[in-house]
Amino acid sequence: MDIEYRWTGGSNEDFRCFYEKTEEYYCKIVGGISNRSGFVPYNLSDSISDVIIAYSGGTAVGCAGLKRYSDADVEIKRVWVEPDYRGKKCSD
Repeated sequence: MDIEYRWTGGSNEDFRCFYEKTEEYYCKIVGGISNRSGFVPYNLSDSISDVIIAYSGGTAVGCAGLKRYSDADVEIKRVWVEPDYRGKKCSD
């Protein structure tokens, strides 16, 4: 499977779709948004400045974002791979 990686920002449309998917997923596994209310302020997409998106055949299939705290410190956020692409090997 050939995967192309592109760096972009947190306002990228493909990333915004993945962001929504991760929100739905997290809410589902913890029993609703009310059970996540303490975490939501720390997971806003506006705080994610750098994003890498994986594309297969021009379709976005995965992502990861970086939330910068300083020039030396970042947190990896919003890692997502579409279910049909999980566990597959990709070519170099």
